Amino acid sequence: MQISMLEDFVKERTGLSFDYHRSAVFRESVLSEMHALGFDNLSAYYHHIHETPSKFAALVTLLTINETCFFREVRYLDLMCSSLIPAITSAKKYNRPVSILSAGCSTGEEPCSIAIKIAQCFGDSYLSDIRITGVDIDTNALDIAREGIYGLRSLRYIGDETKKHYFEPTGPGRYRVSSFIRNRLNYRYLNLMDKQSILTIEKFDIIFYRNVSIYFDKQTRNRVINSLADRLNDGGYMIVGAAETMSHDTTDLVLVEIDGIFLFRKESDSSFQHCGQSPDKRQLSIDVSATLIDVPAISDQKNGVLFHGKIFNTSSKKDLILSYGNECTFLNNELHFSSSKESSPSKESSPSKESSPSKESSPSKESSPSKDSSSSKDFSQFKDCLLSKDSLPSTDSFQFSKSSHFLWNTQSLSASGNNFEIALLNSPSIYDRALSMVMEKRFGDALSFIESVDTTSLQSEYMERMLILEASVLLHFKRWSEARDVCKKSIEMKNGSVAPYLILGMADWFENRIEDALKRFRQAIYLKPSNWLAHYYLSETYQRQKEYRNSAREAAIVIKLLEKNRDMKCDLDYFPLAFSSEQIIHMCKNRCKKYSGNSVSHTEAKSAGHHVRTGKSGVYHHGL
Repeated sequence: MQISMLEDFVKERTGLSFDYHRSAVFRESVLSEMHALGFDNLSAYYHHIHETPSKFAALVTLLTINETCFFREVRYLDLMCSSLIPAITSAKKYNRPVSILSAGCSTGEEPCSIAIKIAQCFGDSYLSDIRITGVDIDTNALDIAREGIYGLRSLRYIGDETKKHYFEPTGPGRYRVSSFIRNRLNYRYLNLMDKQSILTIEKFDIIFYRNVSIYFDKQTRNRVINSLADRLNDGGYMIVGAAETMSHDTTDLVLVEIDGIFLFRKESDSSFQHCGQSPDKRQLSIDVSATLIDVPAISDQKNGVLFHGKIFNTSSKKDLILSYGNECTFLNNELHFSSSKESSPSKESSPSKESSPSKESSPSKESSPSKDSSSSKDFSQFKDCLLSKDSLPSTDSFQFSKSSHFLWNTQSLSASGNNFEIALLNSPSIYDRALSMVMEKRFGDALSFIESVDTTSLQSEYMERMLILEASVLLHFKRWSEARDVCKKSIEMKNGSVAPYLILGMADWFENRIEDALKRFRQAIYLKPSNWLAHYYLSETYQRQKEYRNSAREAAIVIKLLEKNRDMKCDLDYFPLAFSSEQIIHMCKNRCKKYSGNSVSHTEAKSAGHHVRTGKSGVYHHGL
C-alpha cells in the first residue's frame, strides 16, 4: 500500500489538501503514529484508523495548524460591533439572541475574542443576548478551547486592562478566560466536509470562516462555503479572511463592502438592504475580463516608449472603475491594470476634464481611438492626469521602461478628482508586492508577477531574494526542474546564501534523488550550521536511506536549535510550515527515542549544540 492512498483517504474525510510540504509532514506523522501504536505495516495501520474514529482524529490533529491568537485581524471584530450586530438586531422580527458561529475555531481564541469584543462594546450583560458557537474537526484543540487556558503568545495583542478584566492568572505566563465569558461559549466537533453534519447545526446570523479554507482545494472550498451558506439566516453575514474573499464561488451569497471591508451577505427581500453596498455582480466575477475595454496607446516622446493598457468601466461607460484598476505594471511594453478590492470612487472623484497633458507627453500619432467613444473620452481624462507635469515626479526620476512597476495611489484623489499620482516602486517595493501575493497564497498571480519583472534591474540583494521566492513558488507547484534552474542562477551570484541549497535539496528530496539531496543539505549546513531546516531534511533523508543513527543525530540537532530559539526562521522568506516548533521538537524526540534510545536526545544533542557553536568546520567535520 502506498502512503498516497492514505493521503486520499484523509482528504476524502476532511477535505485537507496536500501540497509538497504537507505531504512530507504527513509521512512523518504517519510513521510517528504507527510506531506509537506498534504497527510496522501501512495497510494494517490504515485499517486501524478506518475502524477507530479516535485514532483517525489523532492523526488529523497532527495535520491541522492551531497557531492563532486573540484579536487577530481586529477590524473584523470592530465591524461586527459597529455595523453587523446593530443591523441584525434592528431587523429581527422575533425576540431571539443574535447567533454567531466560529467555523474552524481551533483552540478557541476567535470565539473568546468575539465574546470579549461584544462585552467591551455593549457591556458584559449584553452577552446574554448573544449565542456564540465554535466548531472544529480537531478534538484536542476543542479540549483546549473548553479549558480556556492560554499562554502569553496567544495573548500578545491583549492589553493589560483587558487581560485584568477578562482573564485570570493560573501560573507563570498562563491565563484562563473568565468564567462569565466561557459560560457564553459552546464548542462542538464538526467536520466541515460532512454536509449532513453541517445540516445538524442551527442557523446563525453571523459566521466567521477565516483562514480555514486555505487548507482546502478549490472544489472543497466551494462545497464547504455553500454548506455554511445554508446555515446562515436570511440577511446574515459571512466573514472570511482578507486573502480568501475572491477564492470562493457561491450562488447564495452576495459580496458587499462595509467600511472598506469585503464580506458576504445572504440576501433576502427585506433584510439589511441598508447595511453595505453591493457592487455590480458582473464586476465581482472572478473572471473579470468581460469588464475590460481597450484604451488608446500613449507614448512618452522624450523616452520614446509606446504602451497601451486596459481599464475598467461601469456598464454606463461614464465613470472609471478604480476597484480593479489601481495596481498597474509594464508587461511587454503594455501598461496593465490588475485586479484589486479597493472601493471605486464616486462620480465626483472621476478624472477632471480640466487637466491637460504636457507637450512632452502628448499622445502618439500612432494611437488608435477606442471603438467606444465614451470610453475613449474617459481614458483621455485619465491620461491627462497620468501625464500631467503636476502629478508626476520629474522626468529625470521617472523613466518608462519594460521593467518599471507602478502603483496608482487612489488615496491621492483630491476632492476635485483631478490629482492622480503615479509612484515608481523601488526594488524593496517590487519584492514586497511579490512576497505579499505568496503569503496570501495567490501563487499563480505571484509567479506571473515575478516572471514579468526584469530581475537584473533590481538591487543585488532583492534580485537574489526574488529568485529564491520564485523557486519557492515553483516548488509549491512541484515544478522541480524549473526550481533547480532558478536556484542555480542564485548560486551563480556567489553571495554565499544558504537558501538555494535548501530548495535544491528539497526538490531532490521530493523526487527521491537521495544522494543529490544529501549533498545539497550538507552544503547548506556547511554555509550555515544553525539552519534547523537543513538538519531536519537531512534527518529525513538519512531515514529514507535507513541510516537511522545518523537520522537520530540530525533530529537531536534540530531539537537543540529549536529549543534555543523557537522563531522557526530558516533563511527562506516563504516556507509553509504545517507544524509549530513544539510539534517539530516532539516528532524529532520520537525519532531519537525510536532509533537511538533516550541517550541521543540528551548526550548527542548536547554535542551537536557544541559543534553548531564552533562554526562551519565543526559541523562539517562530523560528516553533515
